Amino acid sequence: MSTMATQFAHLLLFVCPNCNFPIAVSCVSGERSLENIDGEHFAASCASCRYSFNIPGAAAKKHYVEDWPHQE
Repeated sequence: MSTMATQFAHLLLFVCPNCNFPIAVSCVSGERSLENIDGEHFAASCASCRYSFNIPGAAAKKHYVEDWPHQE
């Protein structure tokens, strides 16, 4: 028997430090809290200038969260 557990899809919007193009990064977490994601670092790559870098979640210009049902 499987149960549904709620996870949370986080979408963070960053700005490329090289060309100012917007970069979206997503992740899934068991917590809705922004603070936990803000403390993480994310690998990002700009689709415009191809610059790759690591950036802390706290540097996101916007942070969106959606409930994401997960089958266990």
